[in-house]
Amino acid sequence: GILLSVCGAILTALVPPLVLGHIIDTLTLRTMPSLLLILLYFAMLALTGILESVREGLLTVCGQQITHALRSRLMAKFVRLSAEELNLQEPGAVVSRFVGDVDTVENLFTSGIISIFADACKILSILAVIWFRNKGLALIFLLLLPLLFAFTRHMQKNMLTAQIENRKAVSRASAHVPETLHNIRTIHVLGKERYMEQQYDRYIGDSYRAMERTNFYDAI
Repeated sequence: GILLSVCGAILTALVPPLVLGHIIDTLTLRTMPSLLLILLYFAMLALTGILESVREGLLTVCGQQITHALRSRLMAKFVRLSAEELNLQEPGAVVSRFVGDVDTVENLFTSGIISIFADACKILSILAVIWFRNKGLALIFLLLLPLLFAFTRHMQKNMLTAQIENRKAVSRASAHVPETLHNIRTIHVLGKERYMEQQYDRYIGDSYRAMERTNFYDAI
């Protein structure tokens, strides 16, 4: 279903520009386009939107199934671990794997692999249409594609670095709270409340800065 909706959305998305181009060509000849052409243009726009909605809906359902399966397998693994193995794990790191890492895998499937495939097919189909309409313009686009690819890869690498830093900072912040509660008497005796507060604030700040970097590169 996902494959059919993706292919359908790609094919139907090519029709409205071609129909619109024909309508504009008709208007430049000082003649009115037929009502059938106008209705066809809006009908293809609506069909494209419906197919994209179906694709997103199916991706959401499949993504939720993947999330459920991953967390179920993680929990099955978690209950088999010995107490010694659990003591070697930071509390925040375990929670981060259940929450953050699983969500990342879901996003990789729903917003990553399928979207990359759909965008790649859309680019190739647009280039094919332009090639038959205007070969010179198609050659210009082909020359620009490697530059766009290099720019996109640069942004992706920077985003990945920022996301890893954010994940580490969130893990440290998640572990800091149970650690503070577990050692609360020692902290009071040594008068380290301010120190623990500053540490937690630093972890939150690191996470915020990493997330801001991710959002910045994503926006670009």
